[in-house]
Amino acid sequence: MEINGNNIAGLIIAGGAGTRMGGTDKCLLTLGAKPLLHYTHQRLAPQVASVALNVNGALDRFNRALADLPPIPMLPDTPPSAGPLSGIIAGLTWLQSHPQQWLLTVAADTPFFPADLGRRLAKGLGVKSHLAVASEQGRMHPLFGLWHKSLLPRLTHAYREDQHKLQQLVRELGGIQVDFGSCQPAFFNINTREELAEARALMN
Repeated sequence: MEINGNNIAGLIIAGGAGTRMGGTDKCLLTLGAKPLLHYTHQRLAPQVASVALNVNGALDRFNRALADLPPIPMLPDTPPSAGPLSGIIAGLTWLQSHPQQWLLTVAADTPFFPADLGRRLAKGLGVKSHLAVASEQGRMHPLFGLWHKSLLPRLTHAYREDQHKLQQLVRELGGIQVDFGSCQPAFFNINTREELAEARALMN
């Protein structure tokens, strides 16, 4: 399936509670000289036509981190309390009013994801498939996915039926798993202070 960045919008999912960081917004922690959010945006923006940020809670706490970035729409979890599924639903709802047909989602706490993520997921799509997600040596990474905007009603229905587990939903939707092989630290995510220190070391 021929898809390029002009037909893809991007979504950074930063709606996690950060419980293992003491409730801290992980994407606002400093990695190198800038907030983690900057590095995620830097990876995603060249791959897509536009970028939005999914968050929960008070939006103004992101103002300082966003000041040095191009204007980014902030999408609260809609509907709430469904984990990452809420963020993807919010992103696909936002996408309905845009010309792009596809949403490329990434986790805000994973700054080393592939710079060609969108291209490789698009290449892996079947002729009739509306969803592709990354996998690594058999491990699915459903937050790193390419979602067609037509999936919104099915995801909304899954939410209403309390089917919130992304891996299960990907399978039920007939999603294609695109194998990225052993590509550490591509999908290394930061959940603890120790992992933050490890990510800082990887930056050097």
